[in-house]
Amino acid sequence: MRGHHHLFLLSFVAVSAALVGSGPEASAQIDVQGVGLSIPLGCSGGPASDISHRFTIKNTTTASIPTGTLIPWVASDGVTGKVTLVIALPVGASIDVNAPGGAGHAYTCTASFNPGNADLAVDSVTWDTTTSEARINLRNLNAFRAAGASVARFRVVRCPDNELTHIDVPIAAVEPSKTSFISMQISRLKYPGADLLEGYLNVTNSVPETNKTNNRGQSNPCPAR
Repeated sequence: MRGHHHLFLLSFVAVSAALVGSGPEASAQIDVQGVGLSIPLGCSGGPASDISHRFTIKNTTTASIPTGTLIPWVASDGVTGKVTLVIALPVGASIDVNAPGGAGHAYTCTASFNPGNADLAVDSVTWDTTTSEARINLRNLNAFRAAGASVARFRVVRCPDNELTHIDVPIAAVEPSKTSFISMQISRLKYPGADLLEGYLNVTNSVPETNKTNNRGQSNPCPAR
């Protein structure tokens, strides 16, 4: 143990191909990871035994790396492998890698990860009875990838799900881990019988996301009748 920020991860890796992250489950994970972005991590080599490479991968970013993230690494002699995080890796924390190979020399290494797609989420939806302000408070849950410009929808609903009208509104890009909001005026008097306002993010699916189940929210529950 090298202090409370050092994590030990049991991984099975093989020369030139990782056993961790292979097979159907790994393919499914890669499918949701998105493309085009690679975040470098710290990777420090150490003395290698006659049967293995030993080195440390450190989270040198500004945010925790989520559970399930796949981290490929490359040793200086060309040996490669992959580590899948079984728990989140906090900022400054490290994992030890012990891979087959080596001939008594020290090795250097590089490591990186793909942070996946953005994740827009509704924090809250409000509909002010006095001012008629309709508002969606939202955030991008991905700490590393921005969410591009998209479209949100306000739905005026009579319960259980009778839409009286809807209005689409553009949303500017949301940076990693940042919050935002959109608001407009929607008069309740114009829609008698309306019970609530629903907010729906990324309605045109213009932003690839890791999770779409958190894109909706309501101003209040349906009233009992």
